[in-house]
Amino acid sequence: MCMVIFFIFIVIIGALILYMNIFPLAKPIELPMENEVYAIEIEKENTMVKYIDDGEIVEILKIISNTKPTRIITAHERPMIREYITINFNTKEDRLYPSYIYNKNSKWYIEQPYIGVYEIKKGLLDFLPYIEPLNQKKNTKQELADLIPMVMIKGKLYLDTGKESDISGRCGVMDGEITSTVEPFEKPTQDNQSNFGSGYEYQFVDENSIDIYMNGKWMRFEKEMDKAYDRINEYMKEESIAVFSPYYELLDFQISNYVEKNIDESIEATFFYKIIYKNYDKDPDTVEYIKQAKESGNKNYQQMYDEYLEPKEMNFDLKVVIDKNDIITLYSNVSPNGIEWEKTDMSDFIIGR
Repeated sequence: MCMVIFFIFIVIIGALILYMNIFPLAKPIELPMENEVYAIEIEKENTMVKYIDDGEIVEILKIISNTKPTRIITAHERPMIREYITINFNTKEDRLYPSYIYNKNSKWYIEQPYIGVYEIKKGLLDFLPYIEPLNQKKNTKQELADLIPMVMIKGKLYLDTGKESDISGRCGVMDGEITSTVEPFEKPTQDNQSNFGSGYEYQFVDENSIDIYMNGKWMRFEKEMDKAYDRINEYMKEESIAVFSPYYELLDFQISNYVEKNIDESIEATFFYKIIYKNYDKDPDTVEYIKQAKESGNKNYQQMYDEYLEPKEMNFDLKVVIDKNDIITLYSNVSPNGIEWEKTDMSDFIIGR
């Protein structure tokens, strides 16, 4: 019994140590010296209150210095929350101490990007009522929800897919950098502007995709497409499921190198189409060709067995034409070396049909 209790104790201690390493306590909050500050501005949207009295400045700095460090991760230039208050410290040395106050889950926090998040004691809140009543009259954005992370590059919006890049090897030369940002609930309107922060570098993948290096990972962003793209994407997915699902488990459908043109009264789009699929789950040894390979001692048996349930790819070079009556016609490139479009159906790709 004692050994069991001791083992549980060791597991709990180990879990606590692991948790503390993964989510370390915030670094000490960074603040200017009292004699360096000549004003403190507390700002929300277009409303700002400026404190220039030495006594108020000392009191605000004292309250902030006594905030409680948390283990909340900060990895952006601004809080990832819709409403927050900005504190600007005007110093003689012009050094910036970016700090943001916000309420989350009924608790008040002050966040310093990339440094830490700190829980605020009640004292600092006494300075906020001066700004809140003024701001509530002007706040026309309270009902807006945060948008998906996006960036504008060369006049086009690229949206976060939520997926990491599938590129394993890449060159070290960057194609650009995000240099400005807007609020999380706003759309970028200028080149190299995002709604999730600045300072992130990116590389082009193809005509419709970019990879952005964020927090140690390459994240895939794809160009915002119009209704024709959505129509084609949905059409291809429906056709693929109808044709291939009786034979395979379909895992993903991907369009790349998408190029769209308006020709007369029709829309013509060319693209590469990839279907990620796998065989339906079953014991590979019950599959006839694998069973025969095993019985005959075929040297490739183990490879056949291992590969049977692994994901695989189908790749197509396609063109879609949408006429003025919204009728879709599908073509495939049948030339191995050039371009030769031939009218087709997805069912034409079933071997033996």
